[in-house]
Amino acid sequence: MTYEFDVDVDAAANAIKRKKAKLVALQFPEALRRRAPGIAEELGRRTGASVILSGETCFGACDTDNELLRRSDILLHFGHAPLSASYKLSKSSEVFFIEVRSKLDIRSVVKNAIKELRCKRVGLITTAQHIH
Repeated sequence: MTYEFDVDVDAAANAIKRKKAKLVALQFPEALRRRAPGIAEELGRRTGASVILSGETCFGACDTDNELLRRSDILLHFGHAPLSASYKLSKSSEVFFIEVRSKLDIRSVVKNAIKELRCKRVGLITTAQHIH
């Protein structure tokens, strides 16, 4: 099964322009890494900024590439929602979270699971990619 994602490149380009960033770092989770070079190229073209990609693995919003963040004007962290206000990154004003939405329709799976569970109340927990 191939997953497709909606990546808000407009939000990323706007963040770069608002910060007047010249050197932009991008960080992606594994599922989006194949799209990273194309997104980097598009952002560079649209903003005139130099764009570099993180090679570090990324397991969530708290897992930012701090070394790359120190070396760049901003870090765009794709695929995760921002952390709560009580969690502070070292340069949190320079980290922008670009949420990514899955195009995969999971409603039928959820409906089938509810039938199998045979219960009156169900709580559903998900990741940022499916919250919509």
